[in-house]
Amino acid sequence: MPTKPMDQRERITRAVSVDGRGCWNWLLSKDRIGYGRVKIQQGTRDKFRMSSAHRYAYELWKGAIPDGLCVLHLCDNRGCCNPDHLWLGTQKENIQDMHKKGRGPKGYKRAAIDAAGRAG
Repeated sequence: MPTKPMDQRERITRAVSVDGRGCWNWLLSKDRIGYGRVKIQQGTRDKFRMSSAHRYAYELWKGAIPDGLCVLHLCDNRGCCNPDHLWLGTQKENIQDMHKKGRGPKGYKRAAIDAAGRAG
């Protein structure tokens, strides 16, 4: 007899470790740059899709992610899946957030970007 599938929110919370900042740090599979990866079953056993754990957590707790939007981290922790640390933004907002926080590829230099998105 088949077993009852695990509640998906419980599945996420079992796969994380909470740190002092409230981040839900993903403990399972990660991609090469540190984002959690999760396999999501769709109907039959052999039909599934792969997703970033933080995107899946956002969908479970906050709802659908509109086309063209990214799920961004307030905490700046790629492995975090805490829905309270996640927000939606455009790719442009994602890049502006990266620059504001002083992140990017090593040696990458870019002029400051103002609120309107113009290089300064």
